[in-house]
Amino acid sequence: MNSKPGLGVRAEKFISINKMLILFFAIGAAASSPSFAAAYPERPIRLIVAYAPDTNADHTARKLSTRISAILGQQFVVDNRSGAGGIIGTELASKSPADGYTLLFGTAQAMVTNVYLYRSLPYDPVKHFSPITRVGTHPHFIVVPLSVPVKSVAELIAYAKARPGQLNYASTGSGTNGHLSGALFGNMAAINIAHIPYNGAAQAITDLVSGRTQLMSYSYPPLAPMIRAGKLRVLATTGEKRSDIFPELPTVMEAGVPGFVITGWEGVFAPAGAPREIIMKIQGAVAETLKDPDLIADIKSDGGEPALNTPDAFAAFIRSELVRYRKIVEISGAKVE
Repeated sequence: MNSKPGLGVRAEKFISINKMLILFFAIGAAASSPSFAAAYPERPIRLIVAYAPDTNADHTARKLSTRISAILGQQFVVDNRSGAGGIIGTELASKSPADGYTLLFGTAQAMVTNVYLYRSLPYDPVKHFSPITRVGTHPHFIVVPLSVPVKSVAELIAYAKARPGQLNYASTGSGTNGHLSGALFGNMAAINIAHIPYNGAAQAITDLVSGRTQLMSYSYPPLAPMIRAGKLRVLATTGEKRSDIFPELPTVMEAGVPGFVITGWEGVFAPAGAPREIIMKIQGAVAETLKDPDLIADIKSDGGEPALNTPDAFAAFIRSELVRYRKIVEISGAKVE
């Protein structure tokens, strides 16, 4: 024979590799086929929440998961992976198989503001994820203690302008929505107010009630006990429209600061590359879930609003948020190392 020794072995290896590649692509084609999607889900689905139990994101995710489990006939298992402002859980989700069995309950912080707060992120919210649907939005409420003698946003602005640099606003940490909201409010209202970051809501609210700080922009549930007790006065909501909790309360835009909007939001994501059929199946299940009047009431009782959209609309929304928040973070000067 003229062939070199060992050629038969190499040829066999080549054929074997080709067979493996053919099998690999066949499996991939099957995974993206309508029949594969029709069978999905065939086992429980993990929903990663990148925040601790008892946070707003965790509450909403659990309410959603219970109902989706019944619709799809498979359990949605909430997996809390908290830490580093949502980075730990979000990174884990980004590196998970794109087979529809690991999803992320993502937030505005993890998917938008972290891009500008950190020098580098171990994930890219656009490249590494396929948006499925937004679930809800959560505006903040601007509150002041009774020691601050104002009853409207206009009065607060006038009060602050008469006392430049003397008013402090509290937040639960640098780069949080409360920080960004206060910084944007100061910038757009042309007032000089100082940021006081805290490690958590409890001490921040305690110091606000006592008058050590003079205002705060924060989500409703942690503020509710002090608002109900008459120890904090609510001036406005930071959302695009009025809240069902306080329908008489104006938005900050209505109260004299045009264009001011700060809202948190949550949504469901799959790792990039998940089959479109599976993405649409999950979106349909969430849509069905958000028809539940009890879930709608639960979201609204926390000061939020249901906010369903399509995968394409959700992707476009995230891109627009990334553009908008670049300026907001620059105004705040926030950085997290």
